Amino acid sequence: MSYYSDAAVGRALSLASAHLNQARDDLVQAGLIAFQRPLYQVLALDAPRPVEARVLAADEITLRIGALRAVLGRTP
Repeated sequence: MSYYSDAAVGRALSLASAHLNQARDDLVQAGLIAFQRPLYQVLALDAPRPVEARVLAADEITLRIGALRAVLGRTP
């Protein structure tokens, strides 16, 4: 939680009042902060979703290796 004034936050971030208001509104809309004058609260991020492991078929692996070699300028 923070209770810095708009003037103090603006000075710390080198933002004019209008830009500070817009940035704060954007952060609230993104769900990253809560704001109720004069308090700011940084909100917790959701836990990252686990990435499912995916087994690639041999032909897909061959295609990806070929593409990587092409990017690197190497021939098989």
